[in-house]
Amino acid sequence: MSMDYLARLVAAQSVQERTWIVTESLLETLPADLRSMVWAAAIPHWFDENILAALRPELAEHAARLYAELQTLSFVEVFQGRGFNLHELTRKALLEHLWNENQDEFRALSQRAADYFTQDETTERRIESIYHRVIANPKDGAQEFWEQGAEWNDSFNYAELNALSESVLEHVRERELTGRAKGLAFFFRGLEEQRVYHQAEALGALQEALQNVESDSQLRANALKATGDVLQFLDKRDEALARYDEALQLFRAVGSRLGEANALSATGDVLQFLKKNDEALARYDEALHLFRAVGDRLGEANTLAAQGQLFLRDNGERADELLAQAIDLFTQIGDRYSVPAQIGNYGWALLRLNQAERAQPYFARAAEQFEQIGMKEFAVQCRAMVQNIQAAMVLAHANSLSDKKDYAQAVIEYQRVVEIMPSIEAWNGLGNTLESLERYDEAFDAYSHALALELDAPYLIRNRANVLLNLNRLEEAERDIARAVELDADNFYTHARQGELALRRGEFEAAATHYEYAVAHDEDVGWKFGLALAKYGAGDKAQAKTMVEDALKQASDDDKSQREWFERVAQVRPELADAARDLGLA
Repeated sequence: MSMDYLARLVAAQSVQERTWIVTESLLETLPADLRSMVWAAAIPHWFDENILAALRPELAEHAARLYAELQTLSFVEVFQGRGFNLHELTRKALLEHLWNENQDEFRALSQRAADYFTQDETTERRIESIYHRVIANPKDGAQEFWEQGAEWNDSFNYAELNALSESVLEHVRERELTGRAKGLAFFFRGLEEQRVYHQAEALGALQEALQNVESDSQLRANALKATGDVLQFLDKRDEALARYDEALQLFRAVGSRLGEANALSATGDVLQFLKKNDEALARYDEALHLFRAVGDRLGEANTLAAQGQLFLRDNGERADELLAQAIDLFTQIGDRYSVPAQIGNYGWALLRLNQAERAQPYFARAAEQFEQIGMKEFAVQCRAMVQNIQAAMVLAHANSLSDKKDYAQAVIEYQRVVEIMPSIEAWNGLGNTLESLERYDEAFDAYSHALALELDAPYLIRNRANVLLNLNRLEEAERDIARAVELDADNFYTHARQGELALRRGEFEAAATHYEYAVAHDEDVGWKFGLALAKYGAGDKAQAKTMVEDALKQASDDDKSQREWFERVAQVRPELADAARDLGLA
């Protein structure tokens, strides 16, 4: 090993540089024909004897021998099911050197690879062919890339499309591929990122695409339309409309009626979200005419369904007519997914209109349809929506009954809710009504169920503490109140609970301090009753009597139930029995 070789390795600044030094040194030891074949083998992602013969026709008669000799080299490894490949770092180093030193040779080998892989139209070979064509002949390669990418996108072969765009992006990253092919690679990458809801990444890829397709109006229009779709998802409606308008003008300029229809339909979607229904309907009408003119029944069906949503508020019958037409078209073209999806979309649209009861049958119908086509996960989601809506309707009724102080019936309704779809609001509502009925043990259980769903909710902890106080379970109440103080110390309800705990323990001055805070921050007359009793217990009977008289003037008939509270406190603190009688509350 020469000192020069070692010095170069020591001086190398990166793994890539060291890899090239080692690779170059090894190449120098190989026979000329094997060395030539190594360079060729670096071009494709994998190789076998036939591929090598196609890449080096001048060495074709020796391909078998050279293929066998390649397999003995340290940087050659098995490519499962297809032959062999060069180790990633070695291949990258060879390609970088070849591109920088001899682009003509790089393109010539790539052209032979593209021609060879075109002979077999399996998916992986089709991708490999386009990968080589875009670098060997950028114009023709870009066109093949566009045609194949569009075909796979339209036929929902997203895995294949993703593999294709990723292979071309390899050239973009390593060999500064520019122009239409680069724009296409980022365009398809943007579509993929959008499909998996990586909207920021999608927007970045599409912006990169737009920077490389200035001269291709058709592709630029598609990239603008896709950008609008991302902006629409991100709730940037005005920006989305601007991109759709740009795309629309370009589609019209190149005579793409299908692209024009898609841009118009997307514009209608945004206008519908903005509640500009008349404008949205006009765009949908234009799009529908174009979809029918070009024979795009999928576009026609989607537009009919979108139009129907515009009529949901004021003309449900017309909405259902349009949905039925859309479903008929989806069925004709074999789009089984869109049938339940659009039915479910009607449910979501009605929820946005605050018409949950009308939405429920659409979700139920969508669930049945999803079940029929084997999409059980979506069926489960739709059924969950049905349950959520049913629970919300019963909960609203329970809340109404509670507001009307029909507590006995409210308890029944809250219990129905927790059987259908347990929620914090339902358990808390049940606890409130049970507490109003002085069914404290049951109220404690209800609040505990609510807390199991949200452990650190201060209001739930305070509610349970209040029940524990009424049950005279003071040590447990103290633990809940201490936790409430940790989470929400300055809340007047927290101080009120602290005040009652101190009152029940005969700590009258501490009780007065907490009740004074509650009175200063809230108008609830109950805090004044508590403060009066604390003052009385602390010896200030005159002030206590004045406070009670003032509180009683403010209290409604219902608030006079505080008398019962006084009696309960007096039972716990016998010394306050005189206070209750003296204050006229016993």
